[in-house]
Amino acid sequence: MVNTLHRMFFRSAKALLLLMAMLGSDAWAGDGRIKLGALDFPVVINTSGSYVLTDSITISNVPPGGRLIFVNASHVTIDLNGHYLRWNGASDLVMGIEQDINHRGLRVRNGVIDGFGVGIKASQAARVEDILFLRVFSALWLGPGAMVRHIQIDGARPMQYPVVWAGDGSRVDGVQINNTATTNSPLNLVQFGAASRVSNIQIHDLASADPSQAIAFQAGSGSMINDLHIRGVQHAGSSFTTVLLRESILLDSAVETIATTAGSLRGVEMRNSLAARLQVSGLSAGTFSWLGYDVAQTWLADSRFTSTSATGRSVNAASSRVARNSIDGGFVDVSASVLRDNHIQTALLYGILHGNPGANLAIRNHVSGSSGAMIFDPSSASHHARIEAFPGDNFIFTNNPFANIQH
Repeated sequence: MVNTLHRMFFRSAKALLLLMAMLGSDAWAGDGRIKLGALDFPVVINTSGSYVLTDSITISNVPPGGRLIFVNASHVTIDLNGHYLRWNGASDLVMGIEQDINHRGLRVRNGVIDGFGVGIKASQAARVEDILFLRVFSALWLGPGAMVRHIQIDGARPMQYPVVWAGDGSRVDGVQINNTATTNSPLNLVQFGAASRVSNIQIHDLASADPSQAIAFQAGSGSMINDLHIRGVQHAGSSFTTVLLRESILLDSAVETIATTAGSLRGVEMRNSLAARLQVSGLSAGTFSWLGYDVAQTWLADSRFTSTSATGRSVNAASSRVARNSIDGGFVDVSASVLRDNHIQTALLYGILHGNPGANLAIRNHVSGSSGAMIFDPSSASHHARIEAFPGDNFIFTNNPFANIQH
């Protein structure tokens, strides 16, 4: 029995020595991680473990549809160690790092990924942190349960897919996207799956020449988003929605200086959601319509809207509660909603328009600057308007026997 154990031990030791000889003495970092040097690329990783880049890599000989690093294992960590992976070839269809769809738990950190069609593509439970992406079409395609921290993306050129995509249940904190440009391709810039938790997202200077509809940011139902800031968008397509959410919460966020030249514009569109402490300003759609907040079955509170444009709707609310908001520009269009303690400054004919059938309740709102009626309720017996503590006496209710004014 002892002799058998001795033979097994020496065979294992001999195999280990042979492996080390094949890899060379420099194949292992001092902390036990496996080194990846310039001569290793393109590389396939078939074994779980921790890998570290020892050199910056510039490569141009990967065929279209290929990848610089292919991970065919679960629970792999790749530390770029402050170095860069740079694609310098002609094809736009090469990925930087891809994990096989049947594996999970890829972690990539600490470096630069430059010039690839897709920077990192991974399946479930991926983790990406402290990465700078340069000149990619898409930076991240991540499956459900992803964790993303401290990412910067400069000069992206999105084609058919989002610059950042992470699946259901993702956790994202700290993404900055600068100087993005796209032409002749549908744009969905940033997209997260359902039940995601997203914070500290900065999107600055987006130019889109795509002729179709574009969306800058969207997340699936059950998501919570806070500290989202989108500023400086020029869109030449048919329509543009800056933020699109369903059954979600949006807090402490801002949409600023958004312009379209060939179609309509929405600042924030939400359904069955909660929005609070938002700022929307500087919307411009030329001769087309713009809309600050488009909400349905949503609570919009403690938010601001500012626009120097002469026309447009600051708020379009259906079956919603709109409370304690400050609105400067445009008018408020409501249906089957409650307006309470809002301050509205407008140069238009009407400050609040009950333009669609539905029972509305307006309490302690203040409207100033309107050249016509402060409240306009077109002819429909289905309208119910109650005004309390409303300054002034310039109201219009047409063919509405249900109006009740107290002031």
